[in-house]
Amino acid sequence: TEKEATQEIKLLIYPNPAPDVCTISTEGRLSGPGVLVVQNTSGQVLQQHKVADMGISFTVQTARLPDGIYFVRLSGDAGF
Repeated sequence: TEKEATQEIKLLIYPNPAPDVCTISTEGRLSGPGVLVVQNTSGQVLQQHKVADMGISFTVQTARLPDGIYFVRLSGDAGF
């Protein structure tokens, strides 16, 4: 059913603010390879990382990013 097809996935990013590095992890049934994209509020892609397994926590270097607000997009083969 449609309700069964909907899958809740939480993306956890910490610490905030992240002066040097942040950790990104997921909660939910998420695994396999993917791509993580960090964008600024103008939509400019600042970082792009290949992720071997989205079900495992990984870190992103933030020291070179200026202070500001960023959007993180995590996408994988399953279409999310």
